[in-house]
Amino acid sequence: FTHLFEGSVFYLIGGCPPRYLFMEHSLTRHAEFGKPEYEPHMVSMAGLDRFPMFNPNYFGEIKITPLSNKTHFVACARTFNEGDIIYAAVRDLLSRGITDFHVTIAGRSSVRKIPSDIKKYVSKTGMLGFNDLWKLYEKADYFFNPLEPQIESHRKYLNEVTSGYWQAIMAFGKVPISHSAFAPVYRYSDDNAVLYDVAGGAADAMERAITLSHQEYFAKHNALSEMRNQVYNESFENITSMVEKIGY
Repeated sequence: FTHLFEGSVFYLIGGCPPRYLFMEHSLTRHAEFGKPEYEPHMVSMAGLDRFPMFNPNYFGEIKITPLSNKTHFVACARTFNEGDIIYAAVRDLLSRGITDFHVTIAGRSSVRKIPSDIKKYVSKTGMLGFNDLWKLYEKADYFFNPLEPQIESHRKYLNEVTSGYWQAIMAFGKVPISHSAFAPVYRYSDDNAVLYDVAGGAADAMERAITLSHQEYFAKHNALSEMRNQVYNESFENITSMVEKIGY
């Protein structure tokens, strides 16, 4: 019997028991605390570097909800940079006369106070229990993970750290808004996501998202479901191969 744990457990206890595998979000953390003997036991959330991918993205039975009358974006803002990207995109949309949308900054975030000029269009939840967070995700139309490659603290999500939002995007079937630099890592394409190519271009992607027809949106949703199934199948094959190789 094999146990699968998040990697920090083994860094804390200083070793990896022989019948355990561990899953790592952060290769930076592994480089700092890990040991070579851990590596045959290790999987990466997105298959980064030399480690097999294992991404458990089943969050239970999920309700597939219709598009909202007012487009609803759910976003994360763990750093001040991410909050600034969200605010700039919202102000850009408003300057174009686009007002039929709302952005919810979900869960733990760096945001303490929404700027007064955009409070009508942006809200934050603060910390939520998982049940409440999942309900919010179910009702969203899009997930906006405001990462941009020109920001140093964001570049780690290209090859060192897996964004946990990728799991949620697959689990809840919500079309992502993303900078195209991150598309190869997270398997995004124009078929399953709304991408933008330039720094500060999030508003362009959000505008395109707002104007998608029901048919266009659910074509992307279906392509996203296909990608999730691919990730599931690859994850299952990888973990089965590891178990067999190590002789569990």
